[in-house]
Amino acid sequence: MGNRNTLRDRPAMLGNALVAAGAISGAFGAVGWVAALRHPSILALIVGVLCYGLVPLIGGLGFVWYGLDLIEADHVASTRRCATRASLLEAVRDGATPVQVALRLRVSSVREAENALDDLVRDGLLELDVTDDGELVYHTPAPSAALRSNRLA
Repeated sequence: MGNRNTLRDRPAMLGNALVAAGAISGAFGAVGWVAALRHPSILALIVGVLCYGLVPLIGGLGFVWYGLDLIEADHVASTRRCATRASLLEAVRDGATPVQVALRLRVSSVREAENALDDLVRDGLLELDVTDDGELVYHTPAPSAALRSNRLA
């Protein structure tokens, strides 16, 4: 099962693309002004400054502004995800059920806590066991044999 990243899935990628498009548009606007100065008539000069210079420059600034907002929003969301993951790992330190994690973290929905814990299991940060009663218990993975042998040496 593959993971397909699109610009919609990664706001920072879209933000970087918009910043690049804005920079190119702004550069085109600056060159357009210089080109407009070579026109012999005043009307052509005004139309050239507006169409070749002002419109691309304003559009470019808009792209850059919106792109930087997307990059910043993605950074804030990423930081929040890291903090949430750290708190989830702390709540599951000695093993816990989704109900216990929801109570420890004061999450309103047990299903939401369980979905977040399942994401950590998929990433290999947690392991999942099922008790004889059918209860799900999440816990941190045991250290590997290689890590134990390094500690003994």
